[in-house]
Amino acid sequence: MIPLSAQKRKQLTDARIAKGLSRPELAKLVGVSFEHIKRLEYGMVNPSTVLMFKICKVLDRSPDELFRDIVCA
Repeated sequence: MIPLSAQKRKQLTDARIAKGLSRPELAKLVGVSFEHIKRLEYGMVNPSTVLMFKICKVLDRSPDELFRDIVCA
């Protein structure tokens, strides 16, 4: 597993905050636990392809913007 860089983790967190969403709110919208979103933002796990696209849709961002480290690995 290639983890997200610190910069990309910050972009993910910043995109969530910019949409006015808490971790629990984002988790509910994409169908995962709050803990899973927390682990994503801390770089402990990578999203599945399906989850990556769900997160990008909710946050109005592209996979390249939020997950370049793992999309282009």
